This record gives sequence, structure tokens and C-alpha cells, in this order.
Amino acid sequence: MPLAILEAAVLEGVFPGAAFALGRDGQISFGTVGKLSPQPGAATVQLETLWDLASLTKVVCTTTLAALSWETGRLALDSPVQEYLPEFAGSARVRDLLLHRSGLAAFHEFHKRQPIPTRQQVLDEILGGPAEPAGDTVYSDLGFITLGLILERIEGLRLEELFAQRVAGPLGLDAGFRPEDRARCAPTETREPWREAGPEFLQGEVHDPTCALLGGVAGHAGLFANVRSVAKFAQGLVECSLLKPGTMGEWTLRQGSSSRALGWDTNWEHASSAGTAWPEAAFGHTGFTGTSLWVSLEHQAFAVLLTNRVCPTAENRKILELRPRFHEAAAASLGIESGTLRASV
Repeated sequence: MPLAILEAAVLEGVFPGAAFALGRDGQISFGTVGKLSPQPGAATVQLETLWDLASLTKVVCTTTLAALSWETGRLALDSPVQEYLPEFAGSARVRDLLLHRSGLAAFHEFHKRQPIPTRQQVLDEILGGPAEPAGDTVYSDLGFITLGLILERIEGLRLEELFAQRVAGPLGLDAGFRPEDRARCAPTETREPWREAGPEFLQGEVHDPTCALLGGVAGHAGLFANVRSVAKFAQGLVECSLLKPGTMGEWTLRQGSSSRALGWDTNWEHASSAGTAWPEAAFGHTGFTGTSLWVSLEHQAFAVLLTNRVCPTAENRKILELRPRFHEAAAASLGIESGTLRASV
């Protein structure tokens, strides 16, 4: 059923292609549909295709690294950001960054300025701007850029090195920033004039403009991975093979009045892209390029959907209606029904 939904989505123009994975109790199934782009003669999607994960970077990379640093005592959730980054102008705590309530703006369109700012100018503005903790949750790329900088500062390594050593390496992931083999990557949006000259579609270059200005590596975006690797990551979460069980329990628990957990979103009141079948305690995230991941520790189950719905244009927003339909079908295939678990798949 999930496969049929995705095949129909290709015909409806939701995206050119997609890859998915469904896992439960250690058993994982995979599937692919469509082609890498709408161009004539485009190659078909493969399980080895690398996808621009966009904001899945926030959880696969940055949240996970933060949790690992927390386990070792190097990162304290209730410490002020200034304790780690003295140049930070606000009074937000690390926890506020993870819960998207730091007071930092959602994003700034740095790429639309003239002249285009340098990496350092972008960082100086983010860290120097007002950031007082807010009562309301404002989903913030800038907050996770800041969190990535904290991790680099306390661990003494670049974010891409931390990810490679502490997440990709231990789990055996084919994932990372700034992929060398761009031909394996699913193209995303048509190249904008402000970027350096290149092919018509971005391919193996990060889609997120702020991450591009930061050199392709940031706490909020920039990670590329194939579907097998995102499934391995999800399996690592349900098996607690990377993070301790107590860590998983605390970091995926909804906090405050929003649906947000530490870095993750939850399916609170069944109001997320997971739809109505996954339990409220399920946690997950989405990415602007058309990616999503939902996990239920209770059911030892997960669903991964990777697409390039922004190819050829990000104006295509049909993915918003498609995501909950896919994840509800995935839940049915996995034996999850309205938060309960059936005996067979």
C-alpha cells in the first residue's frame, strides 16, 4: 500500500522520485519509485541514491551529537548558550535551542542580500542578534546553526567530523556533508542566479541557501544520505545502540505546551505529518526537500520517506498532503493501528 501511494504520487507530480524504508522488530523493507528528475532520460531512483536530507540534519546529526555530548557531561541542557559561545548576545539556554523557543528567528534570507554576505558575516549576525527565550515555539534554523557551533566549540572538531566519527562511523552509514560523488545524488531545485555557475539543477549541492553560504555544513541542514543509511540510523534509535535507553526516553519526550521534544517533533494530538495512526508518543521530523522520518519506540518501528519534491521547484507543495497518507499506510503495513500494535505485519 505505501508503494502504491508513492507510485501514484509520481504520476500526480508530487515529486520525480522517492525511496522509503519500513522497519519493525529488526526487520526492514525498502522500496523506490520514479526517476531522479523530470528531465527526459533521467535515471531511475536506486536504493543507493543520495538525498539532500534538509532539516532531517537537525535530528540525524545535530540532535544526536548533542545527546551524545550530554551523556558524557560535556553539554548541559540548562546552561546558558553564552557559557559555550561567549559571543552569543542572548540569554537562551541550550534546552531552548533544542525546543525551538530560544527567541531566535526562524531564518533570514541572507542569500537575497547584496552583496552576498560571507560565512563569518552570517554567523556574526546570528550570534549577535537578540535571542531572549520566548513563550511561543518558533521553529528556528538559526537555533540549530547555533547548536552546531556549540558542539564544535566543546568537542574541538568540525561538525562534519563529529558526525563522521560518532554517528556515521559507528552505525556504518553512507551519509555525510558535501558528497564527493554528486552523480549519485537526487537533484533538487533549479539553480538560482546567486549561486556559483553550474548545472541546471542542484545536484550534490545543499539546497538550503543559508547552509550553502556557510559552506555546505551547518547544524540545521546539509546532510546527504541514502535510504538504507537513514533506516540504519532509525534502527539504531529503536535498538538504543547509539544512545542509551534513558537518553532516548528523555530526549524524545514532549516538553511544554507544544509538540516539541528535545530536537525532535512528536505526534502530539495526531497533528503531525505522521497522520493519525502513529501514537502520540511517536517522534520524528521532516525536511524541506521532501524527507521525513517517524519512529515509535513502543512498537520498535519506523518509517522513512526520502524525496526530492523541490525538483524542479520548491513551489510544489503537494508533499504536505502526501506525507500523512504515506505514514498512515506505513503504519498499517507495520501493524500499527491508532496507536495499538497488531500481532502480524
